[in-house]
Amino acid sequence: MNIGIIGYKGHAIRICDAIKENNINNKIITFHPRKKNEAIKTNNLDDILKSDCIFIASPNDTHFDYITELKFQKGYSGKIFCEKPPVADSSELEHLSQYGENLFRDVYFNFNFRKTSLYKEIKCRLNDLGAVLSVDLSLTHGLAYKDSYINSWRSQSINHSLGVLETVGIHWIDLFISLFGNIKRHQMFNNIIAKTGTAFDTSDLVLLHNSGTVSKIFVSYASCKYFNLKLHCTNGVINFKNNDIFIISPRDVFDSHGNFKYPEKFEFEYSFDRDYRDSLSTSVNYFLSCVEKNIPFKRDCWDRSIESNRVLLTLKNRYDGV
Repeated sequence: MNIGIIGYKGHAIRICDAIKENNINNKIITFHPRKKNEAIKTNNLDDILKSDCIFIASPNDTHFDYITELKFQKGYSGKIFCEKPPVADSSELEHLSQYGENLFRDVYFNFNFRKTSLYKEIKCRLNDLGAVLSVDLSLTHGLAYKDSYINSWRSQSINHSLGVLETVGIHWIDLFISLFGNIKRHQMFNNIIAKTGTAFDTSDLVLLHNSGTVSKIFVSYASCKYFNLKLHCTNGVINFKNNDIFIISPRDVFDSHGNFKYPEKFEFEYSFDRDYRDSLSTSVNYFLSCVEKNIPFKRDCWDRSIESNRVLLTLKNRYDGV
């Protein structure tokens, strides 16, 4: 399969690795509009138009221009894999929404957390754990202190205005909307802790969902590597950590006096890093399978992606005072 990729470092490298895992014979042509090095094969977008499919792994604020140029100006008929979020601007999102009927069959947005075992585990366990009252996520690492961050688009507010929430938090916004329903209210707090860029490297977000569940998202590029996701439910607690899952249940456990006792704790092996890598590979493999078999993508997949993007841009616009 001939595959074009727009983007050449960071996440684009992870995508290339997943493509090669899918089939070592896949031929990859990497495009960048200006730069030249060993990884970049061409600066001419027309050179990837003969590809069986195209991956867009460039900065967020370029996604809309590439999708519309490929589909409407260049007349590209193949399928497009676009990294999340779909777009970085509200006007772009409105235009993209209007193009939905023409694009949803051919454009796939990579919200790969939908493919995680974590997502499947939560959906399965909730049958026993009951309604979700509150969700608390913490996900951090120290990217903002690396030299490579300073000159990266991720550190610049001009094209990455919500910073870490836009690149990391968006996955969890999408996942929590999928699990607990659309957003009724929100509260957001952003900060620049490392002082190595103008984009936010730390964010706290509180979301009230239509189901009544409250989800709290804390993401940061300015701390140690850490992952913890806890769901408090009516019949127990499920806690995903770096390398384990803990389940505490059931609720109705009593001592001899009829007082509540602490429930039993069950422990299972789990690796968030492996789950993330596997979900990316699964997402890429799903996309390539649809390309190979000429299977159109589903409209609800498009609509969910647009809704998650809309939530992010609503946060951005309210923060900017738009």
